[in-house]
Amino acid sequence: MIIRIDFFQNFSGMILPLLFSSIALPLRQIQTLNYTVTNN
Repeated sequence: MIIRIDFFQNFSGMILPLLFSSIALPLRQIQTLNYTVTNN
């Protein structure tokens, strides 16, 4: 049981940042794109 919990913590620790970056980076790029379009 302890091994599974450690594995889950390591798994979520590796996957969640990747998931967050893969979601946050395109959103940030879209925001900057809209910002430049509306300003120009």
